[in-house]
Amino acid sequence: MILISNEVKNLKKMPDKNLSGIFFLSYSNDNAAYLHNRSD
Repeated sequence: MILISNEVKNLKKMPDKNLSGIFFLSYSNDNAAYLHNRSD
């Protein structure tokens, strides 16, 4: 989960109001790509 940790560090530099939305989108996209690639 190093990738997620780096995402959190980067997000801490942004306004609080954007944190949850950006983190959620980034996390969801990363997992969707992982699951898609893994299923093949």
